[in-house]
Amino acid sequence: KEQRGDFMPISIFCSCCPEQVLRDFATENSFNWPWILDTDYSLVRQFESYVVQYGYPTLVFIDKDLNLRDYSGFTDITDLDVKIDEISS
Repeated sequence: KEQRGDFMPISIFCSCCPEQVLRDFATENSFNWPWILDTDYSLVRQFESYVVQYGYPTLVFIDKDLNLRDYSGFTDITDLDVKIDEISS
């Protein structure tokens, strides 16, 4: 987030963990971006097939026009940077 002005991470979590546990985890790891607690699983269900395929984390790439562009699992920082460049262009 601090390195790129064209990228905004957003984390979505189901209610499998208590809310305070997620807050503590975010604070301890300096995850200072928006988090959504999906208590009714409405968002998680929309991407369920990708979560089954990629596990956690599942990355969903959305371009500036709000089009879903790609999905992946864990991606190292170099590959993530390349992926964002592809989507941003």
